Amino acid sequence: MSSLTTRLGIKRPQIGDSFLTQDTFDNYTLLDTYPGSFPCTSGTRPGTWGAGQNGMFISETDTGLLWRWDGTKFTRYNPKGVLNYGEIAVDFATAATTAQTAISVVAVVPATTVGSTTKRIELTASAYLVDNGTSTTLGACEVSIRRDPGDVLIKTFSCRGRPNTAASPLDWGSGLNIVVSDDPGVAGGSFTYKLSLNSIVAVGGTSTIRATATNKASLTVKEVGV
Repeated sequence: MSSLTTRLGIKRPQIGDSFLTQDTFDNYTLLDTYPGSFPCTSGTRPGTWGAGQNGMFISETDTGLLWRWDGTKFTRYNPKGVLNYGEIAVDFATAATTAQTAISVVAVVPATTVGSTTKRIELTASAYLVDNGTSTTLGACEVSIRRDPGDVLIKTFSCRGRPNTAASPLDWGSGLNIVVSDDPGVAGGSFTYKLSLNSIVAVGGTSTIRATATNKASLTVKEVGV
């Protein structure tokens, strides 16, 4: 008498059992109900799927990405998470009034579903102190997040505060912890994200992102949506 496999319940005949075409038919039907994930590369995806494959997945061996067939096209199933990060362990200082790169991070952003407009890249920058040495306007300076190619400005932040050596602690700078989103396009590709710093024309002075071996400044690039 035949037995059933543990996971899918496929009929498993024993030696001496009669051959039954109905058992073979039932097994094929059951296997078709649980197709699993189809391994391929990004360049060898199945080209003949239709409505019958709605909900099936492909796993790209060259990119590590999982895509779901929705009946008419493949859609990205999940984000990759952290793509890359960069950090510095020493102060970055500049008196320039145009953005100067303190930290740069190269990230390869995967392609995603055609038509997606999600701001799917999350950028997190942190530093224990940002300050400006001038005594005017509370030592104002600017921090920005930018993207290459094209030096695309994603966000600018105004920071105020003088170095911790200033006479009054009320004038001291403050920590930096910013999170912004970016949409680099559905095609993806290699991008360089930058944490930049500059002084302000009306203020002057030297602006500084403070960092030490135990208090590093950092920039993290993460894919959070598809």
